[in-house]
Amino acid sequence: MLRLIGFILLCMPFSLMAADKPLLYGYGVRHCSAFMQTWRAAHDKNRSEQLSVEKELPRYRQWFSGLISGLSLTLGYDVLRGLSIDDALKQVNQNCNNQPDSDFFNASMALIRLLEKVHFIESQRAG
Repeated sequence: MLRLIGFILLCMPFSLMAADKPLLYGYGVRHCSAFMQTWRAAHDKNRSEQLSVEKELPRYRQWFSGLISGLSLTLGYDVLRGLSIDDALKQVNQNCNNQPDSDFFNASMALIRLLEKVHFIESQRAG
């Protein structure tokens, strides 16, 4: 039953859970444009952007790891379905590129919802 409740909450858009007080703190509330700038700086071989921006990527990684750990512990399974944190962050960056007006939390949750859908489809095929 706990897994079902967790799954339902996982699938709800963040905007439906909005309340008077903020429910989200830290790097999750940062705009996708800030994450994309950090991602580019961290992966720029020419180092054309400031190194101070590059130092932000570990903070995003830590926040994301906390989100994943919390969801996985709550739901009782690996919500990344074996995907590494670094590979997951690559997809979150792509989600930000596809939805530049989003924030880091929603780009992260879009990945988790996609992985849930893929797992559901695969389990239906398996019978």
